[in-house]
Amino acid sequence: MIAVSLLMVSFVKLRVLNLIGSVSFVIYSLAIGSLPVLLTNGFITLINVYHLLRIFRSDVSGFDYVPVDERKRGQLEDFVQRYLEDIVKHYPDFSMQQLDDAFDKGGVYLAVKDLRVQGFAFWLPVPDPSNCSDPELSKVFDYVHRELFPDRSVYVPVDYVTRKYRDLGLHKRLHDRLTKELEMGVQFVLAINHEGHRKHDSFLKGSGHKLEKSFDKRKLYVKSLAP
Repeated sequence: MIAVSLLMVSFVKLRVLNLIGSVSFVIYSLAIGSLPVLLTNGFITLINVYHLLRIFRSDVSGFDYVPVDERKRGQLEDFVQRYLEDIVKHYPDFSMQQLDDAFDKGGVYLAVKDLRVQGFAFWLPVPDPSNCSDPELSKVFDYVHRELFPDRSVYVPVDYVTRKYRDLGLHKRLHDRLTKELEMGVQFVLAINHEGHRKHDSFLKGSGHKLEKSFDKRKLYVKSLAP
């Protein structure tokens, strides 16, 4: 577990796996009666607990979703190009056209920590099904217009954070920002995931989204912004 932890990019996963390994060594040292092993790994366990507490207190408090306009577009596009492969891996429907639309009629945010961009997110009004080039996306939004509440919802195509900070529950910061900034009538956030992307399914469920309907290749999730 300790060896595997050193392969992790995520700070949280590194510390959690390392903690499991060090605690296992503490149990092992008690079983064989080895004081040196106990002291060494007991100390490592305390270090891991300290850093986990520090990550969730300091790193989260240092994060913010900052609304941006066209003046920051170059900075955002540089970030997107740098992480494009990973972004598309998690959000296959992402396109620069979506960003164009978000700057024009939605909202765009940079996820910033210590003045450095570590992610981005944006929202759009629920698209008109007739404007979707993808037939299944057209079906998804047609369902929203027929069965749900398009006038009280926004569609969030992307909420991307770099791997180092992905396990800190930062989606809460974005949703708090949306609750404060959107009109009072907006009560729901819509998200779409591709079938088979189980990690992103887990992320959406963990961030308070509920599965509304499954289509052939996509799943529609809904989250209420109401407290």
